[in-house]
Amino acid sequence: SYDTVSVSTYGCDAVIFLVFNEFSKDCKTAVNGHKYGGVNQGGMCETGEGKGYSVIVDQGYLDNVWTGPQIMAHHLLRMLIDDLPGDKTCPNKESLLHPSLYPGKQRVDDCAVAKLNQSKVSLRKCMQD
Repeated sequence: SYDTVSVSTYGCDAVIFLVFNEFSKDCKTAVNGHKYGGVNQGGMCETGEGKGYSVIVDQGYLDNVWTGPQIMAHHLLRMLIDDLPGDKTCPNKESLLHPSLYPGKQRVDDCAVAKLNQSKVSLRKCMQD
């Protein structure tokens, strides 16, 4: 959270830490990578409180699909609905808010849109400028 607070005066609505898995030098030998796609702490406009950040792990390619952009979209959506109580996931496997990653097969579905419409994060001052 120290790094997040340190940039909060620069006008950042959120802070994203992008971490890459390490891969073997020969691109064939398996290596142990991060066991998760990332974590969120807080929502947009909370950087001054040491929140409002995501640590996102680019898992590289899975089933010939680059997972980084999809993982980032998932975590940005979660930051945009952080103010909602309860579950912040969607049951449809095709939803970007589904708890599991299905490379290249997820999108902003009706459930994600409903959660975005319920959230008041977009009304926060930093999101208005």
